[in-house]
Amino acid sequence: MRPILLLVFAAVLAAADNAPLKVVCTTTILADLARQVGGGRVEVVSLLKPGADPHTFQPSPDDVRLIASARLVVVNGLGYEGWLDQLISAAGVSRERVVIASTGVEPMTAGAHAHADGHDHGGDQDPHAWHDAKNGMRYVANLRDAFTAADAAGTGDYAAWCDLYQAQLRVIDAWMKKQIATLPSERRVLVTSHDAMAYFARAYGLEVVPVEGITTGQEPDPARFAKLITLLRTRGVPAVFIESSANPKVVERLGTEAGARLGGVLLADSLDLPGQLGDSYLGMFAHNARTIVSALK
Repeated sequence: MRPILLLVFAAVLAAADNAPLKVVCTTTILADLARQVGGGRVEVVSLLKPGADPHTFQPSPDDVRLIASARLVVVNGLGYEGWLDQLISAAGVSRERVVIASTGVEPMTAGAHAHADGHDHGGDQDPHAWHDAKNGMRYVANLRDAFTAADAAGTGDYAAWCDLYQAQLRVIDAWMKKQIATLPSERRVLVTSHDAMAYFARAYGLEVVPVEGITTGQEPDPARFAKLITLLRTRGVPAVFIESSANPKVVERLGTEAGARLGGVLLADSLDLPGQLGDSYLGMFAHNARTIVSALK
């Protein structure tokens, strides 16, 4: 009987060793990156669902339990998840289990953005670093290192998957530059719901005009709104863009009053629904580029 029990015990241990690494990510964007680097060695869950606004997100008791069950919790950092500290504390998660995906990225500040409106957006640290594919390469390298530390047996797999994905990111980065370069220089003005696209604009040669601030809900006062209308009319901006996770009303009103059409929906803080072009990180770039180029040509 004893040999049988030993065999059962050994089988249980082997199953535990082969169980995928449970990873909870705060956003759909991070979740896709984690799946690309982790492959079949990780089980990834996104705290936020497609289309959810991380700036207004309020964690539930179910979210606390989900975080508590994770081996690793992947966050963007740079102040993006304002609710994170409280959630981590409530879940009893140690800081060693938290992976900050943006580590090593040089953050932009809102006041330093190439804003076509010349407006000072407060000098806040901009957390939306993933909109530059080169920063995406840093994100996945950080995930590779974190997964390797938690699952040394997968070291070779994580390194290979990271290398493969970084090669794809280099391709999409070059493709993005070529797409935006097809636009006349005077039309490379990107009017968006909130101040989320500055890294994108810097990387791919655009000026950005955010209607709201770094977080959603920071609506412009009447004086700034009037200034935005004048800017769009003076520059002849043909289109404005809403975002999938933000309230579209202010941008729609701005477009109407400035005589600019609605250019489409950009993916800023979330991936698209499954089955759509933008349901992955690479697809997000393709979706945004095609939407912008089509509207501004």
